[in-house]
Order: sequence, then C-alpha cells, then structure tokens
Amino acid sequence: MWLEVNVVEEAYNFCTTATERLHYQIQLGCYFSTVYETVKSRYAYCDLVEDFIWNHAAPNDITNDEVHEFITSAVKFFRTRNRRPCIYVSEKPNSLDLGHHLQEAGFVLEDREVWMFFDNEYSSNFSPTNVNIKRVNSSATLAEFCTVLGQCFPKDYTQAIEREFRQFQVHKSVYHIVAEVNGVIEGVGSLYSANQTSVIHNMATLPDYRNRGVATNILRHLCHVSHELNDQTLLLQCEERMEAFYAKRGFRSGLRRYGYVLNSSPQDSEEVL
Repeated sequence: MWLEVNVVEEAYNFCTTATERLHYQIQLGCYFSTVYETVKSRYAYCDLVEDFIWNHAAPNDITNDEVHEFITSAVKFFRTRNRRPCIYVSEKPNSLDLGHHLQEAGFVLEDREVWMFFDNEYSSNFSPTNVNIKRVNSSATLAEFCTVLGQCFPKDYTQAIEREFRQFQVHKSVYHIVAEVNGVIEGVGSLYSANQTSVIHNMATLPDYRNRGVATNILRHLCHVSHELNDQTLLLQCEERMEAFYAKRGFRSGLRRYGYVLNSSPQDSEEVL
C-alpha cells in the first residue's frame, strides 16, 4: 500500500539519516512533487521533471530475502508513472550489497554522487568586484535564472523552478541567484535552508564562460548567505567528477550514493524480475 505524503513532517518518519531526510524535505515542492513511504523503502516522484535523479526508489535497511520484492515493486511503481525505474543505494558500513543484486536484475550504474559538507571558516572576501550577484526576486530575474539553467540541465528543470518560485514554501527558505559579469548572466546557483541546514543546488555556468571563476564566486556567495542565516550545516550534492573542485573550495566528502537505472524495455524487465 502506498502512502502519498504532502505534509513535510510526515514524509520522513522512516528515513535512515538526518541528511537523507533533509534532502527529501528540501526538494518537496520543486524537484520532488511527492514522496511515498513504506517501512522498508522510499519513493520520490516528480510530475514535471523526467530525470531519474528526481524519480527514484531508495531502500531502508532491507534484507536479502526482501531484495526481489523491493526491486519488483520499484519497477512497477515507476513504469506506471512513465518514468525509468531507478534505485539509489547509499554507501554505508556493513550494508547489503544491493548494487550487485540490481546489476543481476538488469540495472546499470548511471550516477555516482557525493554529498559534501563545508569545512572552512567563513571568509568575508567572497566575491570580486567584477561579478554582480543578484537574487531572483522577480519575473525578470527568474527568466534570467531559467535561461542559464535550461542550457545546462534538462529543460523541464525550469518548469519545477518556476512552479516553486510562485508557491509559498512554508517549510524552507529558497535563494536563487544569478551571476552577472559585464552585463551578461554567466551562471546561477541556489541555496535551500531548513532546520538550521543549508543545501546548495543548481550550480551552473554557461559553457562559454567556464573556467573563469564564475562558479567559485557563486559558491562563495551562497556560503555567505548560509553564514548570514546562521545555519549550522552547509552541504551540497555533486557528481564524483566534481568532487575535487568542491574539495579545493572548503568542502569535505561525506555520504556517497549510487543511482542504478533499469537498462531494458518494460517487456524485458518483466522477464528479468
């Protein structure tokens, strides 16, 4: 039996860690439209964004005897919602090697993500004078933000951002910013704040302006925002290939999660499972 959760406090009773719990809380109303919970699993779904990153299942300490049922349920859940079946596995000590079971069932590893935590003292020298940082607070600045985001991520991401921007978010504070250099919007970033924790998302720089320090200045500004909010923790999620970039800028690696996507047609998946 599936439980659809629309009230934030109810959505996380069975989450295994505070960090993972916050991840689902922060993105409700944006990249997650609903979160479904059972005692042994969690299902996140977005009605606007098709990317498997925002449409996935995650286990809650399942046993070997429960693996087959969990995988089968996840496949059916996402097939009925016209999404690619995806399961994220967290790297935890003494945990079940679910990745092996997923590969045997026809899933392939498509995402390696790292959750990184800010580990440097705050520095007031966070932005050079030639970068103008603007907070998204109008339809005009929202359009600027979405123009960059849509060129760096799947275009349906902008639909989720636009919906979130126009709805009051009682359970979190949201700060979208754009970075302007010489009158040109070159990059964007977002900071979400809840429960004295800040989470950075949507870090993006247009291809023609990369490797010029734009992302570094966006990152430093968002760190400044977190500091001004007096949040106790600041974290971000990134692909493993970006881990060194953030490590050089004061972030340390923490939780690792691996996204497995079913690499077969619906007919094939019925045979596999």
